[in-house]
Amino acid sequence: MFNVVLQTNSTSYYLLMLQAEKLISLLIIPWWELCVDGSHASHRP
Repeated sequence: MFNVVLQTNSTSYYLLMLQAEKLISLLIIPWWELCVDGSHASHRP
């Protein structure tokens, strides 16, 4: 019984991490690139 619950929690945790990774890619990475571009404007073509 505990194994079933543990597997369910692991699957939910895995799906949650996938969603978190998507949010990080959509929100944090563009923000980081914007900050990098702002601080290193001379590197832009």
